[in-house]
Amino acid sequence: AEDADLLVVQSSLPDFKDVPVGDALSAFLSEIDRVAQRITVALPAYTLSFISRRDMNLERDPSESGMASSHVMRALGGLRTRHPVYSFAVIGPDAKLLAEIDWAERSPFGDDSLFGWFSTKKTKYVLLGTRALAHVHR
Repeated sequence: AEDADLLVVQSSLPDFKDVPVGDALSAFLSEIDRVAQRITVALPAYTLSFISRRDMNLERDPSESGMASSHVMRALGGLRTRHPVYSFAVIGPDAKLLAEIDWAERSPFGDDSLFGWFSTKKTKYVLLGTRALAHVHR
């Protein structure tokens, strides 16, 4: 991520054979914190149940797209972008700006969306999955 403006980490916090989950989480959070000192890091914090419930509270409802975003918000003070379905945990220089925009007032995937904003930056994507289960959107 040395030559990027933004890092998107899509993760379900994979299992590492013979490594305790606490050790893996600690290393993950340490690296996210290190990178976020220089560039913005975004992790999906999708809330797909909004589609069926039509109700969402960004502070109460946990991410349904992996626990990585919840850990970044809780342990590192990451913020959550404002969208009922396609929210992200964000940390780093542009985190406050991204968390203040009401992305739900914009198109879901167009140039004015958060995904469109990602495309205007030098964005790098990292996918961490498990051997047992890795969804395409993660």
